[in-house]
Amino acid sequence: DFMYMMDAQALQKERFAALAEDYHKSGADVYAMGTGRCTLCEKCTYPDAPCRFPEKMHSSMEANGLFVSKVCKDNGIDYYYGEGTICYVSCFLFK
Repeated sequence: DFMYMMDAQALQKERFAALAEDYHKSGADVYAMGTGRCTLCEKCTYPDAPCRFPEKMHSSMEANGLFVSKVCKDNGIDYYYGEGTICYVSCFLFK
């Protein structure tokens, strides 16, 4: 159901943001791509002004031109877990 999907997405975004922050604090040169649109701010400043939190903002894999299901397939990661399930995928690119 929709509420379960939103709860799962919120948990995924929370864990993703924490991991991205850990990578950045460790000094890793990493580009993080999350799921869905950025939800850091209630009202986005773009395009009228620069992002208030560029170090925390993450765009989605799709916004970066990636087909999530193909990325998963190419890397041997399941994307479909059967009827009644949802899958949120994020990735980190290391330089």
